[in-house]
Amino acid sequence: MPQGGATMRFSIDTGAAAGIFPASRGEPQRPAQSRLREWLSIMFAVIKTGGKQYKVAPNDVIRVEKLPGQAGDTLTLDQVLMVGDKIGAPLVAGASVTATVLEQTRADKVIIFKKKRRQNYRRKKGHRQDLTVLRITGIAGV
Repeated sequence: MPQGGATMRFSIDTGAAAGIFPASRGEPQRPAQSRLREWLSIMFAVIKTGGKQYKVAPNDVIRVEKLPGQAGDTLTLDQVLMVGDKIGAPLVAGASVTATVLEQTRADKVIIFKKKRRQNYRRKKGHRQDLTVLRITGIAGV
């Protein structure tokens, strides 16, 4: 509280807040169930490749561990863990994701530096992981 009995006044610019808070624009909030149904209606799949899992949808571009193929080739990824609302145990039977190879590239360099103090022991090594850039073209087995 300021000295001398003065009061502090704060004002909120409702025009600026309208872009931040959707409820302040007068739009009614949809129930959570309808938002969930809308989210599930967007077709996506969870695939496994290179020991990692990726959530993909049509036209997504992803970078995965190196897969065989040249730019322009079409790949079929059959290790599908989930399609839409179907969850596999561990894989969804008959489901597959098709993708087009955009390019074969390499990740940024990672520096590995080892040191043991007072032993004059220093080792510096670099690593660049080979990657394949894919564009998801289709999801089958819905």
